[in-house]
Amino acid sequence: MSRIVAGRFDRTVDADAALDILTRDGFSRAEVDAFYVGPPGQNAMTPMGGDAPHSSEGSRGAGRGAAIGAVVGGAAGAAVGAEKDRQVTDTRQYYDERAGRYYYYDPRTQRYYWENGEARY
Repeated sequence: MSRIVAGRFDRTVDADAALDILTRDGFSRAEVDAFYVGPPGQNAMTPMGGDAPHSSEGSRGAGRGAAIGAVVGGAAGAAVGAEKDRQVTDTRQYYDERAGRYYYYDPRTQRYYWENGEARY
């Protein structure tokens, strides 16, 4: 059976220092752990659960940052897609009567392709 040794610290800095000492003394990181217990009345303060409206300063602007990232990423993707579409200059198809199939010429590869994308020659 495993033995559990517990300690209580008022500051996270002190708990982290204790973890460092234990790992220096031969315990592996898998053998030691730390956790935080919120004060009474501080649990489930937000609609999604959780302990506080913003658990850290960094999380305050997370939603705004995600929205900005989505807009910038979408605009960049649209610009790249528009450039790729612009590069296709000749989309005309020709009909090969002997084969009974349509084909087209791709100026980038300088090759002919059947309409399903297979190389014609």
